[in-house]
This record gives sequence, structure tokens and C-alpha cells, in this order.
Amino acid sequence: MKINCLLLVDDDATLIRRELELSGLNIKRLVVATSLDEALSVAIEKQVDIILLDLNLRDSKSLDTLRAMRAVTDSVIIVLSQSDDELLGIESLKAGADDFLVKSKVNGTAIRRSIVYSMTRHNLCETACSINLKLDKLSEMVGM
Repeated sequence: MKINCLLLVDDDATLIRRELELSGLNIKRLVVATSLDEALSVAIEKQVDIILLDLNLRDSKSLDTLRAMRAVTDSVIIVLSQSDDELLGIESLKAGADDFLVKSKVNGTAIRRSIVYSMTRHNLCETACSINLKLDKLSEMVGM
């Protein structure tokens, strides 16, 4: 799977960057942002395929970080967290994350799997929405 642009949002991106290199993913461009403000700018200005998002940054904490990113992009967002709190993972998914990874358990294989699965689900959902819109238009045309 080819990734044109991956945005890594983490104030200490060393571990995740290394695991991305080991993942074997075909990432054309990796952009690193260390704050929410930087990440928002990148997400708005560039066509980002996927975002790996640490919830706790110097200018934003917890689910507020995710909500702010989700408000400006419909790109795939995978949350990265130091916490292995299952409730936080569930709340992240409810708030718009496509997946939730615990940093201490992340390796190249786990990142690859999460990205591939999340992007596949995202693409399937977009296709389904497109088909539904076409069906709605067709129904209107035939007077149903």
C-alpha cells in the first residue's frame, strides 16, 4: 500500500519514526509535527493520507487533541498513547479515531497492520458512501 503523505504528530517522534522505517511501508513523504498547532496547519495545507497522533502534546491534551484534528480532516487518524487504558481507547474511537495503539507495544508490524487495516476500512467507507449517493440520485430520477 502506497502512502503519499503520513503526518506523525508527536513531541518525541524517535521511536515511532524508527518503527515506521522497520514497517516496510511505502511512505513517499513523512511529515513530523511536534505540536497540535503545527499538525493542524499541515492537515489543512497538505493532502495527508494518514495521521499518527499522540494525544498529549505541549499545546493540547487527551481527547481534545483528537477532536481538534478530526474537525479539520477526514484523513485516517491512528491515536498513539502512553496509556494502555482500554476506556481511553474506546473513547478515542468514539471521538473519531480509526485505531488506538499503545506506544510501549508498538513495533513495525503493529504499525503496518494498523495503517493498512485503517486505510482499507476508510477506503471501503468512502466507496459505500459514494454508492449510496449514486443510489439516492438514481431513486430521485426514477421518482421513487
